[in-house]
Amino acid sequence: MAVEDVHTDGLRPVPHGTGLARGGGVMRVGLVGALLCGVLTTVHEVWDDVLPGIQQGAGWSFLHTAWLAAMFVAFLGVTAVQRRGLDRFGRIGTGVALAGTGAQTVAAAIEAVTLIGKTPTGGDPATPILVAILAVVGLYVAGLVLFAVVTIRAGVLPRSAGLVLLVAILLKLFASALVPGTLAFLGIAVAWLGVAAWRADEQGLPRTARQGQ
Repeated sequence: MAVEDVHTDGLRPVPHGTGLARGGGVMRVGLVGALLCGVLTTVHEVWDDVLPGIQQGAGWSFLHTAWLAAMFVAFLGVTAVQRRGLDRFGRIGTGVALAGTGAQTVAAAIEAVTLIGKTPTGGDPATPILVAILAVVGLYVAGLVLFAVVTIRAGVLPRSAGLVLLVAILLKLFASALVPGTLAFLGIAVAWLGVAAWRADEQGLPRTARQGQ
């Protein structure tokens, strides 16, 4: 049995069970990252509810770093599965998402290390550092939104998974003060996306996907 693999020069059959792009070990590691992201963001949400704010110091920051790293690994796994379904916009959006999530993880790790043995003062950083932080956060946020849109457009994974991720991101950005649990919801959305990618990879991706437009 064959499925249709869409190319700019037409269609060619892909044997069922091989998939458009087998994620292999990368996908399995990505699945673990996605599930960890769901768990760690939920723990982080509860921690913030009990002890609000960054005043928790290094422990809070290391937890932040951990779920960001898990999200980065999850995105790598998802990308390994749906990369053959990405057009130019999809490749750019995925690159921005990986760069933004990776940069945010590194920034969080640096913050965590600098807080070891110290009590956070809550003061504003120096202007150059603040500009760098804002740039990283902007890249991270843009990457999250783009990754959800890319997933919806690619059609390799169920579009509902990308849509739920997009809704979770928008709620976290614009409604976290009104809607409880938005961080946990974001992590669960990433976990669902990871599971959807793993299932699609295992089933050989019997779908029609975009390619290099």
